[in-house]
Formats: sequence, structure tokens, C-alpha cells
Amino acid sequence: RLEAAWGQGFAHIEKIKNGAGAGAYIAKAVGYLCKAQGKSDQGTVRGNRYGISASARAPGWETLTKTQIDCMSQLIADVYDHLTVKHGADYKARQRLNRERQGHNEKIREYKAKAGLKKAPDWMIRQRKKIEQRLEAVRERLNALPCRVNRYQIILKGGAAYVDFMAWASNPGFKSSIAPWLPEKPAGVAFEPGKYPKADRRHYFVELRAKFQRLKVYRQAVTDEVNAMIQDYRQQLHDSALSMQSWAVYQYHSGAGALGQNF
Repeated sequence: RLEAAWGQGFAHIEKIKNGAGAGAYIAKAVGYLCKAQGKSDQGTVRGNRYGISASARAPGWETLTKTQIDCMSQLIADVYDHLTVKHGADYKARQRLNRERQGHNEKIREYKAKAGLKKAPDWMIRQRKKIEQRLEAVRERLNALPCRVNRYQIILKGGAAYVDFMAWASNPGFKSSIAPWLPEKPAGVAFEPGKYPKADRRHYFVELRAKFQRLKVYRQAVTDEVNAMIQDYRQQLHDSALSMQSWAVYQYHSGAGALGQNF
């Protein structure tokens, strides 16, 4: 009715299936709308975003100052590697379950089109709900981590996580047992903002990368990663068995639909 009243044909309205996902999307949209509206936590709109016209484009950048961030980039990359190894099974499970959910939704659409139904059968809805429950459990475990990190940046969730991270980065003797989500650092490595290597240390960053690389090789040789791979392979075999069962049920229901809906 809304599409008919509007007349432009671009509105598409559906029921919300995942409240958490919808909330995150709306929060992101609100963040865009709040930019440069007096919100100190949103920052100033800078650069040529949002299709700004040529006459309103920002002027060119001018470098006023720069500083050396010492070993921070290597520290962030090492936190990423540590969490990837420690929680590798969950990261892989999240990717696999997202693919599984997408594939199951495709099967539902194909089945509805073939059977001429407006609503998916209960047995397919129950299967999708099981996938979503497993995915939600994995997401909860990963969301409980005090940071989100990739190879180049880290987002710390709250003041306590920031204090732990900076204490770990700045103290060469920091014990990772204080904050288990942080890895052991190479001996003697500590973050000193603005520090420049001395003239006789031309290979400082090459040597620094080599220290972290040796730590990374050792970390990936331990059993956590092997166990994660075994668990992932076991889950794939389990999912394949479920897929075969689902295919058999699908064929049965397809045949029943050909004989009559009340079969």
C-alpha cells in the first residue's frame, strides 16, 4: 500500500528477523546523520565525503607535524595474530555459519517458488533457527572480547581495556596473565611514543619485525591452532551430514507437494 501511495517503486518493507542486526544498522545510520551536528564523539566532517560539490570541497592537506609511533604497529598486529590463533575456531565458525545461513535462505526461496508457497514450511524455519542460534552463540563469545582488532588498527572497548593495553604496550615486563587477551611480547620491547631509532640502528624496524615473526611462528606451532582446525573439520563433516538429511527431507516434501498438500 505504501508503494502504491508513493508511486516511485523503491520501497521494500519486511518484518525484522534479527533485532540485534537491525539495531546495529540503525545505530550506524544515526552515526552518519550526527556527524558535525555538535557531537564531540562523532568528530568533524573533513574531506570530500557524501558527494560534496566541487565548490564546497575541502582544501588540500598540509602536514603540520609528524611523530614516530615506535613499535605500536607491530604490537597491534601481534594482538591480532594472538587472538586469531586463540579464538580461531570461533572466527572460522562465524564465517561458516554466515555462509550456511545465506545458503539456507536461498534454499527457502527456491522451495517457496517451486511449491508456490508464501511462507516457508515449519521444518525449514526450524533449521534456519538452529543455524541462527549457533551463530548467535559464537557472536556472543567473540563480542565478549575487550577489543576489535585487525592487522592495522585496534578498537578498545572501554577504559579498562585501554588501561590494560597501554600498560602492556609500554611496560617491557608486563605479564600477560594480568590481561589474558594480550600476548607475551618479545623481551625488552616497549612502546615509547615519539622515539626515533638512533643513527647506528638503521635496521631497527627490520630487527623488530624479525622478533615478532619468531614469536608468531612459535605461537602458530602450538596445539590451539591445530585443535581449531580439527574442530572446524569435524563441524564441516557434521554440517555435511545435516545437509544430506535436509536434502532427503526436501525431496520427500517436494514429492508430497506433488501428490497434495494434505499428504
